[in-house]
Amino acid sequence: MSYLLNMQVFNLFEFFKKNIRFNIKYIVLAILISLVVYFTIPRKYESHVSILSSDSLKGSGGVSSLITQFSGVNLDTNANPLFNPDVLKKVIKSDKNLTKILLMHISIGDEHLTIFEHLFKNYDINDIQDFALGKKNFQNNMISVYKELNTPIINISIETKNPELSYQICRIIYDETVTTVNLRNREKNNIKLSFYLSRMEDIKSNIEVLQLDLVNFKIQNKNYSSSPQLLQIYSNKENELDIEKNVYLDIRLKQESLDIEIQNDTHSLFFIEEPTNPVFKSYPTKGLFILTLILLHIPLLSWYIWNFTRFEEQ
Repeated sequence: MSYLLNMQVFNLFEFFKKNIRFNIKYIVLAILISLVVYFTIPRKYESHVSILSSDSLKGSGGVSSLITQFSGVNLDTNANPLFNPDVLKKVIKSDKNLTKILLMHISIGDEHLTIFEHLFKNYDINDIQDFALGKKNFQNNMISVYKELNTPIINISIETKNPELSYQICRIIYDETVTTVNLRNREKNNIKLSFYLSRMEDIKSNIEVLQLDLVNFKIQNKNYSSSPQLLQIYSNKENELDIEKNVYLDIRLKQESLDIEIQNDTHSLFFIEEPTNPVFKSYPTKGLFILTLILLHIPLLSWYIWNFTRFEEQ
């Protein structure tokens, strides 16, 4: 046994015409309620900054690509994890970083307060629980960090109820992120540089030993070229020396590149779009008004469908 859903469209339109005043009143009331919701919801303003890491600006040309092509040594095997969007998001939203930002003093109009006090006027900054709740709200609802699809550009956005507050927080977060990333990057590079210098000394000693061994072999076996066995031994020693020289060259290039990067005072993160002082609200949107209007019409539409739809047995 099966059933056929039969919608009595003609009767539905007839009923709609007979109750046109009620339907118009309902629609007007739904529009008014939607407008009230739209205009009474607190407005929010978003400021955002777009940034690009210095790693993404590095080309694939130059000496390193030649070394990769001819010696098989890749100098750029690992991108800097500090510039990974997920890592940057962790850095920006870390508990230590958020606490530092929320306790910073800024001026909005005539008020010179901490960012926490500007954001959460009903919370007590000296109360541990209030501060933790405010920080969680700030972390989950006000900060957004995301990477654009198919590009290395990273966007940071801040949304608050005050356009000037959004702008100042966005600027502070960018500055703090740059400072933190540069500091950690410098520490990481110093550790790598120390390793490279130590390794270069070891390899340099190995090269000297191998060179001396090769010279002694040639002195002790002056006619080695006439002996296939001695020639093979000589060739192996020479190959071992070449490998050590290639490794030394690889590390030397990395060490010089790191020296330049450490001495360079420019930031590792660059502005693509600077933080802006928002003029227009970001929330509520027109989409919210339309959604509210649709939701308010669901009861009326459901009533019509229920009363003018019949299940007929086939």
